[in-house]
Amino acid sequence: MRPTRRGSILLLIAVCAAAQRDAVEVLARFGQIVRENASRLPNCTCVETIERQYYRARLAATPRNCDDVAAEKKRRGYHLTLESTDRLRLDVRAGAAAEMYSWPGADRFDDREPWDLIGYGPAASGPFAMALRQVVQGDATDFAFLGEPEAGGRKLYQYSFRTPVERSHYLIHLPQETVATAWEGTLLLDPETSEIARMTTRTSELPPEAFACEIATVSDYGRVSLGGHEFPLSRETRQRFIGRSGDEIESVVTFSACREYRAESRVSFGAGPGEAPAGAAKPAPAPQRDLPAGLPATIELTSGIDSATAAGGDRFTGRLAKPIMDERNRTLVPEGSAIEGRLIEVAVHMQPAEVAMVLHVETVRIGGADVPFHVAGRNRPSGPGEWLREILASLTIGVGGASASSGPTVAAHPPAPEGELNALRFAGTRKVLEPGFRTEWVTVKP
Repeated sequence: MRPTRRGSILLLIAVCAAAQRDAVEVLARFGQIVRENASRLPNCTCVETIERQYYRARLAATPRNCDDVAAEKKRRGYHLTLESTDRLRLDVRAGAAAEMYSWPGADRFDDREPWDLIGYGPAASGPFAMALRQVVQGDATDFAFLGEPEAGGRKLYQYSFRTPVERSHYLIHLPQETVATAWEGTLLLDPETSEIARMTTRTSELPPEAFACEIATVSDYGRVSLGGHEFPLSRETRQRFIGRSGDEIESVVTFSACREYRAESRVSFGAGPGEAPAGAAKPAPAPQRDLPAGLPATIELTSGIDSATAAGGDRFTGRLAKPIMDERNRTLVPEGSAIEGRLIEVAVHMQPAEVAMVLHVETVRIGGADVPFHVAGRNRPSGPGEWLREILASLTIGVGGASASSGPTVAAHPPAPEGELNALRFAGTRKVLEPGFRTEWVTVKP
């Protein structure tokens, strides 16, 4: 029997209504999944790798405001030139109120934000857990079903949402204060499982004191199996910081080596350097060896460093190639003593091509114990990554600080002061330091 025109219209309305109800159910189930995972994620620790690319904009005129920047981006002939790159690695886990960070393999997490560890360039918390959690725990509003796009050969449900500033926990650290920003975004959900495939977000225009006009983020999600449970985790998050000068920085965040958080890794809240967290058992004090300042130390690498894969935060090992002697030729630290340290910076500049590696020595083994070893590079250049400093100087730099909020937070810092560092610079776009490579240091007072 041939359907009537009126019957066809009624059937179409019924189908649309059923699809809309189904979309609401998928979104509700998605929220339930995120809330369930919130109780499991604190038992998960992952390695977070951050790769940043710094772009210089070719502009017809110096922008006076963010509207000028937006107009320049639409101008014919506008383009960005890659100036430099750097790479960082941290350990991250989700606490009850915020993401927590440490250097990879460190024995404790604390309540510092990621830029407190990194010390230079833009950084944002949130991609690991908190940004997604905020969407379903009360910040986001005005959800709307946008349709059923296809991606990777499968049908997805797309939703939009917005977060007004009065509900937002998306924090921007400015030079004098921390402010919340409004933001909006979209979700792509799998209608069969209600799991997320992608989330995009964009802030509203940031205050004039901020280091960027806006921040745009795209996170693609996959499944991680841990402890008998599977949960969605960002496979890759791309953050785009659009500077007020027209320059841009893209930060690509990935997670790997996820494992269960173990009780022996301690958590500290507000503990200062070398200070045990409240309630934690204090480790046995290591024997101290106060060395006079100004004594030369030659350190020979026992592990290789490849600028193509190494990152700030990675450990390196070495040995004393010569004994450290006092003015009376008495041996204070013997030749061959084992050294451990961390890379603070691994960056590449494009024009002229140059690799920068900044090394920080942490300990030397004396009498079977690892003790603090305070040394600085003997022939230090004017500063690590001067070209990176110049790029960052074009931004209005905000000073980040710890926050009790569970929302995403963003800040940028200039390069860390030299301190007990050895800044090495090499021509080219790649440098491999083989085991046996020697660096020259001098003892300093802590």
